[in-house]
Amino acid sequence: MELLKEYIVDNRNNDKRQLDFTYQMPEQPPAVGSDPTELTLYNAGPTNLYFGYGYAIYREEPEGWTLVLDDRSVVTIAMQARPSESYVEKVVFPQKLDPGRYRLVKSINGFMTDISVKLSADFEIQ
Repeated sequence: MELLKEYIVDNRNNDKRQLDFTYQMPEQPPAVGSDPTELTLYNAGPTNLYFGYGYAIYREEPEGWTLVLDDRSVVTIAMQARPSESYVEKVVFPQKLDPGRYRLVKSINGFMTDISVKLSADFEIQ
C-alpha cells in the first residue's frame, strides 16, 4: 500500500460549504485480473464522518465532467469513520472504460455539523 497524496483543506472561506479534494492517481490503473483498486478514507478530524456505500464515476468531456452510467444496484448502507479510523472500500468499475480522464467521487458528512464535502480522485485510462 502506498500513500499517493495527503491534503488538508480549510473550508472557512468556502461559500458553498463543499470541499473538493483531488489528486492524480497512478498513470497505469491495475490490469484486469490484478489486485483490486481500493478507496481509503482516513478520518483525521475531531468528529465522526458519515457516508454511504458506493461512489460516482465521471468522465471528462469537452463540455465538462459527465456521469458514467452504472446500472448495477448498490445496497444503501450508512457507514462511519470515527476520528483516527480508516474506511477501505473496493472500487469496481461498471464496465470496461474507454481511454480518457476520469474522476471517482464520494460524498462525506460530518456528525453534528453542517459540513458536507465531496472528495474526488482523478485518474486516466490510456
